[in-house]
Amino acid sequence: MIKQLHEQEKKLRKQAADIQISIYDTQSFEIIKINTILTLMKIIENGWSDKQRLTIWDMEINGGSQEECAKRLDTTQSTVARRLAGGNYLTYKHAGNVAKKALIQLGELQK
Repeated sequence: MIKQLHEQEKKLRKQAADIQISIYDTQSFEIIKINTILTLMKIIENGWSDKQRLTIWDMEINGGSQEECAKRLDTTQSTVARRLAGGNYLTYKHAGNVAKKALIQLGELQK
């Protein structure tokens, strides 16, 4: 049983976000929501294969179309589309945009 608990603990550690925010002496629900989004993004990232990670980071860094990404990675557009879909790229990107907007709003509230 102890061995099983240690294995579960290792799995849970992998799910933890490597970025969390806090504001001194503040426990706002906004901070909790942002940290939850960051944790969910990390969980999505942990599910990526090496090829999905390469494709997603190429899209994040270089932008452009799937066709352009395919040329940069020397593959086909349909392969890029499959990797993005399999890696939940649109959900990941949307979550990142929501977290960014929330951080901006939180910064404005702290002024």
